[in-house]
Amino acid sequence: MALPTATSYDILGGEIVDLYPVENPTTDLSAEASNELRADVAMMSRMIPRARVKFTGVNGAAPTLVGWEAVWKGADTADPVFERSSEGRFTVSFATSVENERGEEVTLNFQDAFGKAQGSVLRHLQNATPNPNSVSFFTMLADGTVDDCPGTTFVLWIW
Repeated sequence: MALPTATSYDILGGEIVDLYPVENPTTDLSAEASNELRADVAMMSRMIPRARVKFTGVNGAAPTLVGWEAVWKGADTADPVFERSSEGRFTVSFATSVENERGEEVTLNFQDAFGKAQGSVLRHLQNATPNPNSVSFFTMLADGTVDDCPGTTFVLWIW
């Protein structure tokens, strides 16, 4: 199993031991070092963000994508798509399934998201619980009024 899917230590092979002592530690990886590495990878796979999306609010329209990154992003990966349902209410969607670093097809299953505004003017981004491949959110002015927040740049992290 590879990102964006969370994995476990058992899936990564579990505890292993050296059959023979390591002869050359500059080229050979000991079982203990491998165990530590795989345990760290399993733990990180549960907590790291899967994607980050940066966008700017546009009055009366869907936000403009500024940039994005994802654990599955490759040169030919499609950009996420924004939809505007009403004033300040949006959804950002990714492909239903993606190809991971190993070339395997993986179905997205987002669990959480967090967003914030950038800049010197106070703005807010509130998101709902994600769907498997999308996150709905709304943007607000400092007084809590839902607004498209034109010109404000936001960042959304997705797990």
